[in-house]
Formats: sequence, structure tokens, C-alpha cells
Amino acid sequence: CNKTRGLKRKLPLFSSSLVIIWLLAVTIDLSQGQTPLNEIYALEDLYQATLGSFWNNCDRWLINDPCGNDWYGVQCEQETGGNATHVVSLLLSQNILRGTIPYSIEGLSLLTMLSLSDNYLTDILPPSLGKLTFLATLKLFNNVLTGPLPSSFSELKSLSSFEAGGNDFKGSLEVFSNTTSLKFLSLRVNSFTSLSDLSKLTDLQYLDLSYNDFSGSLVADMLPPNIFSLDISGNDWEGSPPNLTSFALETIVSSSVLFTGSDVLELYCQPLLKSLTMTYATELSGFPRFPPACSSLLKLNMKSSSLGGPFPSGLAN
Repeated sequence: CNKTRGLKRKLPLFSSSLVIIWLLAVTIDLSQGQTPLNEIYALEDLYQATLGSFWNNCDRWLINDPCGNDWYGVQCEQETGGNATHVVSLLLSQNILRGTIPYSIEGLSLLTMLSLSDNYLTDILPPSLGKLTFLATLKLFNNVLTGPLPSSFSELKSLSSFEAGGNDFKGSLEVFSNTTSLKFLSLRVNSFTSLSDLSKLTDLQYLDLSYNDFSGSLVADMLPPNIFSLDISGNDWEGSPPNLTSFALETIVSSSVLFTGSDVLELYCQPLLKSLTMTYATELSGFPRFPPACSSLLKLNMKSSSLGGPFPSGLAN
């Protein structure tokens, strides 16, 4: 992967007249549908900032035009009514990227998908990510990223899917309070401490908050109203479980939490619920009552939980 291209900062060692001809050629190439320079620069900066010469695959990177020469992981589209091509997807997951995401990532202004998962990216996310206003899918899971999410995340008005599990992000989820386009949000295995009000996220269908550092009472009114799948496992919730009977949930995972009481099924079950997992629920005072609202339940997993009393007759059916 050790390649050099030299378009950005180095000129070939030719005479001045040849340099002028070379620059004119670059201009002509751009006018015939090549990638804008700000996008090329952003890609080059990412390559340098993440030790591109050591990537698992950097085929054709830094050689000629990224769109015209099909740089690995770079997907482009022709500009509508114009000649330029723009980078719309950058897919570099599982590619041994080491380092930080550079501030110049904002140069990929028409990016709709950014996938950098399963790498070794470190440090905080640059606030400039918030300028990628066309970004719909952002995958950053299984890296070594840390710090609070930048407040500029609230500007990602097109973001529909964000996967950031397996990092060390901290702080609050307030940056998502007005990201109303979100449909899929996975933040499992991080260090978030403050839930914030997510009730405005009416399009959100999947929410995974498992194995963070949330604590205190979990109030149902703070959750997105139309979620289908919810995972709240492995946090320091206290008191009774949230009352989820008004939701249209199909899947609930509530393992390794300290909710108390034997009425958990009465607070969770509603007609659409198909799967309920409550493993390692050590604080339950007895076997939960099985209300009629659980009649559609197809899977109930209560492995390694502290249960006692008679087996609920409703489960036999």
C-alpha cells in the first residue's frame, strides 16, 4: 500500500512550461467529470492521518483521480446536470486504519455513507463531521474512539443510521434530541452516562443503549415513541422497570440490570411483543406474573435469573 501520487502538494520536477501544461491538463480532467479537489484533499488527509500505507487494502489510492481510478472503498456518482463526479460513499471497515479522523473530512460534502468500523481509530470525533449534511449512514463501531459526541451532530439532518458500539464515547445523548431523521441507533458498549430526552425521534425504530454507564430511573416518556426494538441491558438502572405497555415493541432486551419487583412482564408486555430477554436479572423477587398482554410472546429468555414460586400457568400455552 505504499504509494505516492503528488497531486495535492508536490509538483513534478519539470520545467515551468511543462508545469503549466500539467496544471491545464488537471483542469481539463476535472471539467470532464473528475473529482473536485476539496474531495481529493479530504481523502488524501484521511489516508495520511490513518497510516494508509499500512492499510489492509489501499488499491489504487493516491494514483490519479479517486473516482476515475476506482480507489478502494470509494464510491462516486456523476453530478446531476454537470461534469464532475462526487464521492458519495466511503467504505473502509476492517481495513486496519490507525489514527484519527481528520478535520478535513468535511471536504466530502456530498457523502451519504461513511463506514469506518472494525479499525483502530482513536481520539475524539472532529466537529467538522456535522457539516456532512447529506450523511445518512455512519458506522464507527469497534474502534477506540472516545470523548463526548460533538455538538455538531445535531446538524446531521439526513442521518438515519448511526452505529458506534464498542468504543469509549462518554457524556450525554443530548446531541440526538433533534436528529429526527434517525431510524437506527446503536450505542452499545460505551461509557455514556446521561440519556436525555429522545421522545422527539419519532422515526427511530431500533435503539440499543446496552452496556453503558446510565444510572437512576429509566422513564418511558424519554424514549422514542415508535421503536420496534429496545436494548437497555447492562446499565445501572434503579427501581422499577419502565412502563412500556403503550409502545409497539416487538423486541425487548433487559439483561443484567437491577430492576426490582415481580410485575416486570406487566410493565413490558403489549400485543406486538414477540421476544423478551431478561437474563441475569438477579433482583427479581419471584417469577414474574404472566399477564394476558403477553399472549403474542414467542420467546422468553430468563437464563441465570433469581426466580422462585410457582411456574406461571400462562407460559404453558
